[in-house]
Amino acid sequence: MSQVSPGWYPDPSGRFAQRYHDGTRWTEHVADASGQRSVDHPEGQGAAPAANPYDQSQQQSGQGWGAQQQAQQQPSGEGWAAGGQAQQPYGQQQAYGQQQGYGQPSSGQWGAQPGYGQPYGQPGYGYAPQSGSFTPTVGLIVAGVGALLVFLSLFALDFLEASVGSGDFSFSESVSLGDVGDGAPAAIDTYSSFGRILALLAIAFAILAILRLPALHQLNNIPNLPVIVAVVCGVFALWHILAMFTSAEGADVSPTIGAWLGLIGWIGLGAGPFLKQPVGGSR
Repeated sequence: MSQVSPGWYPDPSGRFAQRYHDGTRWTEHVADASGQRSVDHPEGQGAAPAANPYDQSQQQSGQGWGAQQQAQQQPSGEGWAAGGQAQQPYGQQQAYGQQQGYGQPSSGQWGAQPGYGQPYGQPGYGYAPQSGSFTPTVGLIVAGVGALLVFLSLFALDFLEASVGSGDFSFSESVSLGDVGDGAPAAIDTYSSFGRILALLAIAFAILAILRLPALHQLNNIPNLPVIVAVVCGVFALWHILAMFTSAEGADVSPTIGAWLGLIGWIGLGAGPFLKQPVGGSR
């Protein structure tokens, strides 16, 4: 038995299943077929047997680790004598992470702990998505006020004031875009007809671009979305100005306060997407 690696081998005496060889000699440390370890005292020894160090189910220095002895491979390559357990063929040892008490779950699956390996932000990873409260931004308030002013200018307030005649025979009349009839100049005629419908779509587009609702991810992913909103509102503001300063034959036409409020509203809608600071502070 020279040049034998220390380890557990079949007991040459045949009285036990295994006996430990320290590389030089057979020791008194033995194990039965079930893996229970004990000490084999020489026959005829009258002294009381020493306490069996293997009777304790857990050692104080390593609770949870198991048998306290690492598996060692036999030189013959027949398998592992893993801490007194029956020999198993190579490759059939328990998978890493299956030892109970070492901080792994009893299932032994690496990464099977609840929450480990879950996608980031999903329940169980340690990060619970929080439903934050809605925080309005300065741009949303500015765009909201601007949308209200544009709506009033297009559908409620007087837009132009027309003066006809001179001296005692002159009279003036204020008209809204809804009162513009046939024969009006092209700039104000187109703006009062289908221009107001398109203006509603432009207002909705500007507000949704500021809100950035999760359901409208395709809209939110448009590159340079604030710039596009500003260009659209700028086009309608230019159309609004052309309608304000229209001219009519035989009449003096001037914009009213309603027309000026509408122009301010278009400016607010165009600037809203760029004002991302939360109301009441900064992040």
